[in-house]
Amino acid sequence: MIRIALVAAMVVGLAPAAFAQAAASSMGPGSEAVLSTLVSRGFFGIELLEARGDRFLVEANGPRGARLRFTVDGRTGWISNVDPAGPLGAGGNGGAVKLNAM
Repeated sequence: MIRIALVAAMVVGLAPAAFAQAAASSMGPGSEAVLSTLVSRGFFGIELLEARGDRFLVEANGPRGARLRFTVDGRTGWISNVDPAGPLGAGGNGGAVKLNAM
């Protein structure tokens, strides 16, 4: 699990996207692109939980601050299966929310 601390990046003078790319290198191909895409779309507190091929399970704060868990396609940047992060049964929406404004 990789924790991206954007506040720490700003403190040491790194651009958030550059910091995210450096931290993602251990997640394999596509992880840097996924992180830079999420940062550019306003996500923060990003954690790459798991990588399966071109898909990444992510937990992050959305642009409005809500903590979310979702899947990102590493080739297209498409976000799917969006649910509030937290314990199972915490009122997930079954992926009904789509955050794709590309």
